[in-house]
Parts: sequence; structure tokens; C-alpha cells
Amino acid sequence: MKRYFSVVVVALSLLLGSCENRTEEPVGVGTLDMSAITATVSTRALTDNWVVTLTGESGVVGEWRYAELPEKVELREGNYTIDVASHSHFAEVSREGYFVGSEEVTIVSGKTTTPDAVTCRIQSLKVSVVFEGEIVEAMADDCQTTISLGEVSLSVGKDDAEPIYFRPLDVTNTLHIDFAGTVDGAAEHFATDIAGVKVGQWRKIVIKMTYEDGERVFGASIVGWSQDDDIYVE
Repeated sequence: MKRYFSVVVVALSLLLGSCENRTEEPVGVGTLDMSAITATVSTRALTDNWVVTLTGESGVVGEWRYAELPEKVELREGNYTIDVASHSHFAEVSREGYFVGSEEVTIVSGKTTTPDAVTCRIQSLKVSVVFEGEIVEAMADDCQTTISLGEVSLSVGKDDAEPIYFRPLDVTNTLHIDFAGTVDGAAEHFATDIAGVKVGQWRKIVIKMTYEDGERVFGASIVGWSQDDDIYVE
């Protein structure tokens, strides 16, 4: 019985010694060429305040303004994601569109990885309001148009044709247009809905005033929509 016990002890000691001598395989380190993340865009420039986020398998490695990107970053080998966004926060409504894109990179031990181009696409709904015809001269300065998406809205004056950008609520969305103000000395109100609006579409709404049987009639038409261009971050 003692011999059996001693054999077990010896075997256990050898096993423990084997565990103590075991070392983890070293993890290699590679380099990501951050200076390769540049942009040349004709219609929409990637500005210094765009946000670049680098994420690894264990979480966020770093976040930088585009103007403050390091030239190179040393990383443990593995898979990473480069996210590029026009803003750090996607506002519910804004006068600027929200763009975002991502690219996967693999870091190899002892090598420098140059990321491929990142394509940033607009994630907002874009809408603008203009007036045409007789209503242009008939409107007083108190005229306002309120554009709403769900509970979020923004009002613009009669001469404000700059686009408004909404964070979508769904794949297809309905914008509510509400016009109110003094027209030819009388208080007027007109409202309508624009359905089927999707991400990346620019809805240009034209409000007009016509006369039927001597009565003023207000209406809105969509003169067309276009898909916003992508931004390529090379």
C-alpha cells in the first residue's frame, strides 16, 4: 500500500513540476500604419474633427480625432476594426449629415499592415424646403415650416433652404411638414406627410400656392430625390 502511495506521489510531483515549467506561447506584435487612413473627397471633405475608433477582440483600443491620428500603432496580432464617423454622436436632428464606415484589418506578428480604403456612407434622412410661385412674395417674415420625424422636429424660416438631417426611426420613415404664418395679410396653415423616406435619400420639398375658385390652395410636391455620394477614406 505504501509503494502504491509513493508511486502516486512521484507521479503527482512530476505532473505538478510539468505544470510549473509550462509557459504560455508568446503573442506576437505587429504594426498598423495609421497614416494610411487619409481622405480626398470632392464634395464632402473628411475634416479634422472626424472620429477614428480602433477596436480589437477585447474592446476599444483607441479613439482619435482625424487630425490627431498617430502615425503607427503597435498591436497584438489578431483582428481589428477601424470605424470612421463624421461625429462622435448621431444627433436626432441636425444641420449636418452623419456619415460612418468601417474596415476590418488583421495584424500579423512582425509585419506592418496598411488598411484598405474605408467607405463612409450617410446614415441620415435629408430634407430641405423651398417655396415657388406667388407664395414667395406673399409670405410675411413670421412664416415658418416645421419638419418632424416622430417626436423630433426642427423649424425653418421662409428663406432657409439649408438641408435638415434626421436620425431614422426605421427602414422607411414618414416626415411631417407643417407650414404656418401670414400670407397676404391672412393667417394660413398647411400640413402634409412625406412617406417612404429612407436613409441616404434627399427629399426636396417645394411648397406652392395656387387659386381655385378664388380661394388660396397650398400644396407641396417632391421635385425629386437623390442618393447622397459615399465618402471614401483611403
